[in-house]
Amino acid sequence: MKLAEKDLETDETTPLLEKDLERDDDAMEKAASSYPSAEPKQNLNSLEHQSDALLQPSSDVFPHLDVTRIICVCLVAIDHGEQAYSEWNVIFVQQWTMQWIVLVSGICYALSKKSLSSYCYRLMVYVVLGVLVNLSAWMALGMDWRKNMFNVVFQMWFVVGLMVYAVLLAPLKAILSAQSSSEPEPALPNDFASQRNWNTGLMTVAAGLLSLAICFQYVMPVLLEPVAAPAFLGITKMLGAGRSTWGLPETVPQSEKFVGHFCSYSYLTMSNLYLMFSLRASRVKVSLIPWVMMANIFVNRSLFYRGPEERPFHFLDLMILGMAAYHYGIRHRKKVGDYVVRYWFVILMSFALLWPPYIQNRMDMHPTHDGLLRTKCELIEIVCIIAWLCAGERMFSKEIFTVDKLGWLNDWALLLFLVHKAAHMMLGGPPTSWMFLAMLLPVTYALRRS
Repeated sequence: MKLAEKDLETDETTPLLEKDLERDDDAMEKAASSYPSAEPKQNLNSLEHQSDALLQPSSDVFPHLDVTRIICVCLVAIDHGEQAYSEWNVIFVQQWTMQWIVLVSGICYALSKKSLSSYCYRLMVYVVLGVLVNLSAWMALGMDWRKNMFNVVFQMWFVVGLMVYAVLLAPLKAILSAQSSSEPEPALPNDFASQRNWNTGLMTVAAGLLSLAICFQYVMPVLLEPVAAPAFLGITKMLGAGRSTWGLPETVPQSEKFVGHFCSYSYLTMSNLYLMFSLRASRVKVSLIPWVMMANIFVNRSLFYRGPEERPFHFLDLMILGMAAYHYGIRHRKKVGDYVVRYWFVILMSFALLWPPYIQNRMDMHPTHDGLLRTKCELIEIVCIIAWLCAGERMFSKEIFTVDKLGWLNDWALLLFLVHKAAHMMLGGPPTSWMFLAMLLPVTYALRRS
């Protein structure tokens, strides 16, 4: 495992401001001794870019991505064995577990050098294996699997979703890769003419967002409902009884309403894409774009009710956010990460005060019409997203893999994801099923050693 020789962002021995000044002074001295007088500014811009970068450019391995994935898979397996943990929102799992794993998926997709066919082929292998394991459990228990295909696929719908996202986002991936490889345009100078151009650009962006809102909220539902509603209803009926869990329609009027919601949910995705390209074209610092996208997600999800069927759209938005953050970086990420690491206990205490202790349901499956409660949920979620994006590599030590040699936990997490639902079904749930899943730990360790 190749590791970075020196990770500037993990140096917490010097006060924040002093450390930044020392680093800038060192850069200025080196630049002054080796380059003409115009070069120190360029050197400082390079340091600023490294500070905003989502992943350390000096390393080709990122242990926090693996640790995050392992933890999230474990919590998903726990929830599928005993839903009370997620219903009571223990350790605020509703606001970060699936969100983080989708962000990891978006970043890994942006990192991947595989072709789209190879990427989807690997995911399809996992889907087939997982569905076969689940199907075996249904057949062994004598349950009617033919009328419950949605629940037979169960956790593997997440992987199916990743395949769909990969296909939909393949053009975006190519565009972002091309933009990253090209030299970014300099930001506009701070003069009167540029300020006027900037104001005009902001008005143009606002007009574009308004046009998108009118199109997706009013025009497209009228055009699509008569045609799409019956076809979509026929598809959902094939999934069996489990489709009602996520709010999928069961009648024609429900299907028409769902198509309208589909268009409404698509607005947030399209507005984020529009903001990405319009802001880049306006020559703002590209590392500001992820912040704008996160603000757009928070405001829309706080102000407007979104039903349980919206979950795939939210995952798509987070996948896009992960890709954008990887390619563009996040403005002042280093400083925000410093404060997250320094005051994480304040964040947790704030969550405890925000979250109502009487809530006993999953907000993604039973969304609330209470605007204040919805805003609290979205605030906790967006803070968790920002915390992970800005300080994820400092939450989880690389020594987990380099010193403790726990890389085999990746194999266990994959096996856990594939078999945990069948284990819960066959063994009657926890604690027996949890004991069985824990027994897979030495098995995967032995396989990795061999």
